[in-house]
Parts: sequence; C-alpha cells; structure tokens
Amino acid sequence: MTDTAGDTLDRDDTLLLNRVSQDKSKLAYLIEATALSATDPHAHKVMRTFLPRDAAELVGVTAKYFNTVAAELELEVERDDKNKYRAYSLSNINDVRKELARRNADSPKAVRYDPQRREDDDLAVVAFVNFKGGSAKTTSSVHFAQYAALQGYRVLLLDLDPQGSASTMFGYEPVMVEADQSVNAALRYEEPISLREVVQKTYFEGVDICLGGQWMAEWEQDTPRVMTDAKHYGPTAQQQLPKLRAERARGGLTEARMDEMEQEIAAWEHIVSVGDSALHYYMRLRQALNDVKDDYDIVVCDTQPALHFASQATIGAANHLVLTIQPEWLDIKSMHQYLSNLEVHLATLADHTDVIGQDALYTDKTMHYLLTRYEQNDAAMASITQMMRGELESVLEHPMPKTTVVSQAGLLNCTIYEGSGKDFNRETYKRGIEAMNNVNREIEEIVLKGWGRDL
Repeated sequence: MTDTAGDTLDRDDTLLLNRVSQDKSKLAYLIEATALSATDPHAHKVMRTFLPRDAAELVGVTAKYFNTVAAELELEVERDDKNKYRAYSLSNINDVRKELARRNADSPKAVRYDPQRREDDDLAVVAFVNFKGGSAKTTSSVHFAQYAALQGYRVLLLDLDPQGSASTMFGYEPVMVEADQSVNAALRYEEPISLREVVQKTYFEGVDICLGGQWMAEWEQDTPRVMTDAKHYGPTAQQQLPKLRAERARGGLTEARMDEMEQEIAAWEHIVSVGDSALHYYMRLRQALNDVKDDYDIVVCDTQPALHFASQATIGAANHLVLTIQPEWLDIKSMHQYLSNLEVHLATLADHTDVIGQDALYTDKTMHYLLTRYEQNDAAMASITQMMRGELESVLEHPMPKTTVVSQAGLLNCTIYEGSGKDFNRETYKRGIEAMNNVNREIEEIVLKGWGRDL
C-alpha cells in the first residue's frame, strides 16, 4: 500500500510539490547547460586597459612622467586599436606605483603612490549592511572593491548573500558553486577548510572573491542546530570527559577498551569544541580571515538583507560598517527596525560577556550611512536627506546617485569601472564616474583614518 501510494503521488502532476520538484530539475538542467558559456568569469569578462592619461590620473602624475617611468621599467604594454597609444594594464600601473614609492621612500609621497597597508596596519574589513533588499548593497560593495583595486590596494570581496549577486557580477553562477567553493566552507562547523582554499581569482586585477550562493543558507540553519546540540549534550560531555580521561590515565586497559574509550573521548571533545564555536559564532568570520590577512589590504563584505547569523558574524569581523539606505520614508522605517534588531543583538552579547568573553563588546568600529539611489531633483529625497544629516552625525557627505550609466552597466552585468566613456554617453559617464569616485574616496578615507594616516 505504501509503495503504491508513493507511486501515485509521484505521478500526480496536480500536486504543487511535484510541480515544484519537476520545474526545479528542469531549471537545473538549463542552468548547467548554459551557465558556463554565459558567465565563464575568465573566458568572457576581461579587465580593461588604460590609456596613458587615465593611467597617470590613477597614480597622480602626468602622462609624460608616467610613460617615462614605464619605459624605464621596460614594461610590456599593449597598444590601442590604432597602434598609436600605449594601453596599460592595472598590473603595469601597479608596477609604476611600486617604483615611484621606491624612489620616494623617505618622503610622504611613498604611501600616496603605493597605498597598500604597512606592517603595523590592521586588515581593513568594510561591510555594507542593511535590513532591506534593494538598498544597493551589492552595487556599493562591488564598486568599492573595484575602486580600491584601481587605487592599488589588494582586495578580497566576500559574497555572504545566498543570492550570490556579487558573485554573478564577477562572472560566477551561484547555482553552480560547489560546497567547498563557498564562504560557508570556511565557516561551517563540520570539517571546515581554510578560507585560503575558498578564494577565487577574478578577471579584475587586484580583486579576489569568496563566492556566495545557496550554501550560505546552510550556515544559517546549522548554527542553531549546533547550539541546541551543545546545550543538550554539553553538560553530559563535561561530566564524562574527566571520568574517561582518568580511566585512560590509570592504564591496564585492553586494546579493545582503549579504542572504544578514545572514540568516546573524541566524540565528547568534538561536541564541546563545536559547541564553543557556535557559542562564539559572531567571531567565526574574523577567525577565518586570519588565514588570509597577510594577502590583502581591504576585505569588502556584501551581506544579505537581514540580520541573521552570517550578518552578525560579518559585523563581528568588520572594522567599518557602511549602512546603505535610500532616502525614502519606507527605507527610513526599515533602517529603524534594522537598528532596533541590531541593538538587541549587541545588548545580548554585552549581557553575556561573562560567558562568551570581552570580545563581544565591540569597540573601535566605525559606522556610517551611505545614501543610495539618490535623485538630486527629488524634493522629498532632498528633505529626508536634510533631516538625516541634521539628526545623524555619520551620514557620508557624498550620496550615490541614481544614474543612467550605472543602470546601463548593470544591464551588461558589469560596473562603470569596467567600461569607459566610449561605452556610454560621454557626459553621462563623466558625471556617473565622478559621483561614484566621490563616494568611494570617502569610504577609502575612513579606511585610511583607521590606519592612522594623514588625509
């Protein structure tokens, strides 16, 4: 009867469960068949090159001087379509930066030419966060990551969103991400791997990525499970371990009993260890970053639109929080709710420092508000912006405008830093890139201030 009933259910196309399962399988086939050809990050997306004027502007010297230094370094450079002008790669530009810093080693100019963090500078972790979807977290984080790379920093982008939008923008298909390729592989409690093994190269020089996608949702489910197991079995483990260790120390055990005991001890120790990790989940991302901290200057975190475990762990790891918010009433209310929930989370950690330690009292973290999708001629937005600036001290001076060039670039699955004036209306592009640079330069200054540098 049971098998017959099961067969009947499997054949019943009117059941929503069966329809969903069938359609999911069909879509998986389509994704697998088309994903690599559509979004292969290395075959279809390549890093642009820069004409001497643009390259020199990035470094802060004249085009003539830039060309001279590049020639002295005997750099291998491309030529433009007409074989008239040199076309420098970002790697070429960084070689020139390093050389100029070397030539000015005893001058404050050295750090301006080569801004990478020095030995005494902590790894800068910048997290873009918000409760509400559509606040431009991904747009902001990806553009800042690329901007920072263009300035000469070594950047790691963490895609902590199950939707994997940032991964998609770099040419990776989140649905195709394997379990050990996701950030979750370094966060999970069972058989975690080093974050170094998760890092992927991107076509954009200076930016590496740890992919997001469906596996990030697994950590959200696994953390409370591990916490529950630790609470349920933890006291028993604490009682059993001393007894088993004492018995082992006495000796005189048969080989079979010794093997049995070692397995019991390992099992109880695992429960205690994993339970401790879950109890300190808010530190797990920070600890994972220790594996790669010497490889990067700035880590950029794109978070999911929620305040779940991964988002809380991101806050624990971050030096600098950037709260993206569209200046509209519904978004203000959503931000208030986000801050209310964040307040409860931080208060809970603060109330339990006797159990989880003083690290739960976050200090020396900056928090700023970035206005996004801003329309200069919208009177309501202008009014809300003015009120926000009047009430909040840490609203960034430059808003990220709603601009045609960002929308056009988004349709092409790229950013405005991947294009040039010839790809868009020149005046629109000029205004858009200037506005984006103003925003990102302000965030860069927050990082530099955190390093104690003069602005």
